[in-house]
Order: sequence, then structure tokens, then C-alpha cells
Amino acid sequence: MIRARVSRRLRNAGLLLALGTALAAAHAEGDGAAKGGMPQPRVEMRDGRAELSLPAELQTRIGLEVQAATATQYRPEELAFAEVLDATDLLRARDDYRQRRLELDAAGAALAAEETQIARLESMHKQGALVAPGELHQARQNALQLRARQRQAANDLDGMLGRVRYAWNAALAEHLEDPHDTLLDDVAAGRQSLLAIGLGSDRALPEGVGEVSIAARAERATATSTPLLGPTPRAARWLGPTFLAASTAPELRVGSQPAAWIASAAAPLAGVEIAGTAAVWHGGRQWAYVRRGADTFERRAIAPRSSGPGRLFLEQGIAAGEEVVVQGAATLLAEEFRWAIPEENAD
Repeated sequence: MIRARVSRRLRNAGLLLALGTALAAAHAEGDGAAKGGMPQPRVEMRDGRAELSLPAELQTRIGLEVQAATATQYRPEELAFAEVLDATDLLRARDDYRQRRLELDAAGAALAAEETQIARLESMHKQGALVAPGELHQARQNALQLRARQRQAANDLDGMLGRVRYAWNAALAEHLEDPHDTLLDDVAAGRQSLLAIGLGSDRALPEGVGEVSIAARAERATATSTPLLGPTPRAARWLGPTFLAASTAPELRVGSQPAAWIASAAAPLAGVEIAGTAAVWHGGRQWAYVRRGADTFERRAIAPRSSGPGRLFLEQGIAAGEEVVVQGAATLLAEEFRWAIPEENAD
């Protein structure tokens, strides 16, 4: 811990010295021009805050750039556990279920035909027409057998769905039961992958959160948003709650452990987005410079969260529309604390 603090202090001191180089030349020229009344950088305290005044000419020399903060919404996320599951048993259950479903449908069609035959024979018999001995009896026996086949097939189907609910979850049982659903076909064809998604032992899924982002590599920008399929009783390598998900993310292999991000709150946060280059470190925290006037800049403490490559989200500290220094912020920091750099001949 002590080593880390010393290292950070050394880096900060080195940053101030190095980034002061850009201003050194300007100041060297400015020393000659100062006699002619050219304004110099200065730091003033206003309402308890330090404001840095930097002449326009000096801003141009150091390449200062500003951008307006834009209003946006942000959903905070946390890393989750993920593992691509072997769905062989589930696909076998799918095949068995569909076979028994065909048998049930076939028995139903045969029973309907047999019942039609029974109704025709009974009508003929009532009208006094000649009916072959035993024909009506045989038709009724056939109908009894077909009803028994129907009940058996229906019981088998219920049992298969129950086993899928027990081993996987109710959502996958519903996908299996729906004859028009294609999820399991997509899994069998490799168009989707079935995953177990886990949270830490001290975490619970926030109410209203129903999706997870998956990437084969730990690159958030390449992640694919995937709906959760509900909790599952399947054992996993983590101790917290486990959920199922079917993702179309590429390069997922059975047994692999892809990166996963899950929202830590259902409702997005309101705030602003700024460029990542606007943030500078000082005193163990991050700051950004906001333009208050043509030549005036205010350093404000920020608590940024990454909102994408090179972008930061701020929930507070800077308002939408305020101009933030995105190029030259480190140089402003060096200038603000220029007084802390010892003079060349100082003791």
C-alpha cells in the first residue's frame, strides 16, 4: 500500500513536470511580453473554488480543445459468471418429446376416424340396416385402445416436460412444449448457445433486470445482448444464484467461460457523457476542467464510469451543455499547480 502511494506521488510529480514543458516555452516568451502588458495565467478563488485564467493566445499555443457535455442515460453493470453448457441431454429430450407428440397426434387422428365409424354403424343399426356381426364391437374396442394410447402418450409428454423443468428450468420446458418455437433447433444447429449465468453468493438479480451481455472475449464493445431464461437448479462452479440464457454471440464453445455483464439496476441513471481525455488524476481522485468564461476554467471532481470506448458517464458534477476541456486538461492541471514546482535555483 505504501509503495503504491509513493509510486502514485512520483507519477503525479513527474506528470506535473513533464506537462509543464508545453507551457514553459510559452512562459519564456511571455516573460518578454509581460513587460508589454500581455495577460499571464493566474489562479483565483471564487466561492471556495479555484479558477484558472488562461489567456486565449496561450490556449491556442497548448492546443486547448473543449466539447459540450451531452445528456445521456447509463445503466450500471457488473461482471457475472458465465459458462457455455453442453445441451446434448436437452436436445435428446427434444427428439423424444417430438416423437411422442407425433404418436399422440397419430392416435388422436385414428381415434377420430374410429369414432366416426362407430357413429355411422350405430346410425345404420338404428335404421334397421344390416350391420356385420362384431363390426360395431370391434370398432368400439379399437376406440378403447386408441384412447389408452392417447393417455399413455400424454403421460409420457408430461413426464418429459417435468424432467426438463427439474434438470433445466420451466422456461426451457415451455420452449420444448411449443411446436412453433425454434430455440432448441437453433441450439442444435449452432445458431445459439445455451449458457449458465451466475452471480456472486452475496448478490441477487435486481428486479426488472432480464438480460445479460455476452462476449467470447473480454471486450464489452463486442458483447451481444441476450435475454435471461429464468433461474435454474443446475449446479455450477459458483455459489450464487444461477440463470439460463441462450445467446447468438459468436465463437462460443461448449465448456468455455465467456465474459458476461449484467445490469446492477433496472432503471438507467440520468447524467452526461464526456470524452475520456477530459479526466485527469490529482490527489487520488479524478477531475475535469469546465470552461466558465472565454479565459476561465474550473476544476471539478468527478466520479466517472466507462460508457464505451473513450467515453465517460457522469451522474453529477457537470451539467449537459457545459464545455469540458477534452484536449489539454493535464496541461491546465500543471499550470494550476505550477507554484508547487520548485524554481531552478530554489534551496
